Amino acid sequence: MAHFSKNKFVILENPKPKYLHGEVEVSATPDLYVDEEGKRRLIKLDFNSAQPDVEVVNIILKVMHEAAIMNELAVQPKDVIYLDVSRQTQYVGSKLNKKLKKDIDAACDTIADIWPKIKQSS
Repeated sequence: MAHFSKNKFVILENPKPKYLHGEVEVSATPDLYVDEEGKRRLIKLDFNSAQPDVEVVNIILKVMHEAAIMNELAVQPKDVIYLDVSRQTQYVGSKLNKKLKKDIDAACDTIADIWPKIKQSS
C-alpha cells in the first residue's frame, strides 16, 4: 500500500484474460485490475524475497498485455505493471517487442509439440 498510497484507484472486477497461441492457452490473470483516473491498469504483485529476473518480468508483462488485447481490455503496454513489493520496484510493459512475442510464440509451439509425448509416457 505504501507504493500506491498516492494513487487514486478504483478496484475493478478482476478479468481472467488468456493468451492463446495455437493449442496453448496461458492464464494471464492480474492480481489487481484498477481504474486510475480513467485509465485501466493490470497489476501483478510479487512478494518473493528473491529479486525477480528482469527477463522473466518482461515475459510476464508481454503475455499479460497480449492477453489483454485478445480479451479486448482497453489497456496500454505502460498500464501493465509488475510490482516487486519487497524492493518497492515497479516494472511496466514496453510498447513493441516483436522479438519477445516471437520467442513466446515459439515456446508455445514447443509446448504444443512435446505435450502429447509427455501425456503418453505417464
